[in-house]
Amino acid sequence: MTGRRAHELGMVDRLVEKAGDLDAATAELVERLGTGGPMAMAATKGLLNDLDGSGDGQLVRRGAELSARVLCTAAAQEALRARRKK
Repeated sequence: MTGRRAHELGMVDRLVEKAGDLDAATAELVERLGTGGPMAMAATKGLLNDLDGSGDGQLVRRGAELSARVLCTAAAQEALRARRKK
């Protein structure tokens, strides 16, 4: 899916024209979010955790178990070793 399509569907609310513009746009968003104060940040984080399921202990456990199963395979271990050598 393109960023433009995600925007049309309401999945994102801002686009940048070039990848090189992303750092500045991210810094601007971080600055804006930081002005909301600790209560606003906590409320936003709580909402995002609810939306993505990261506050659901069972879902988090399922994700951890899935990661463990995948990472213990020979292929995953080899890929991790190769990355460490870089």
